[in-house]
Amino acid sequence: MKDYHERRNIIKQHIKKYLEISNERFLKAKEMTETVFTWKTKEKEKENIMVILHGNQQNNQIHNALSKTNWVDYNNKVLSGFSSGSNTILRTLTETDTTCDKVILISLWIPYTEKYAENIINKLVDKDIKVLIICGKED
Repeated sequence: MKDYHERRNIIKQHIKKYLEISNERFLKAKEMTETVFTWKTKEKEKENIMVILHGNQQNNQIHNALSKTNWVDYNNKVLSGFSSGSNTILRTLTETDTTCDKVILISLWIPYTEKYAENIINKLVDKDIKVLIICGKED
């Protein structure tokens, strides 16, 4: 039995060590990142804009990033997200004055959606936002 507990403690120590390394790397990478948009500002290109978030971008401040794009100047604004990126979009739409014409939610992360479903639905309807939800049979 002692051998079992010793092995268990060694595993816990390794996990703790690797978690600390991972957190340090994350914080270092986060300090070096910035939101970047790659488009030209020709008038004809102000018709449509789509911003896409991957699942690992849940800490992005979309509201602040969109202000750098002249978001309101575009005629057709679409926000699209995968996994927790979808939830970041939903949080932004429900917690800020950010709006868009359409959202495309791909394999959205369920916990946030379940908890705030009524508020999300009300905000999407109030802001007249079209919604497309895409989920595979494995999601």
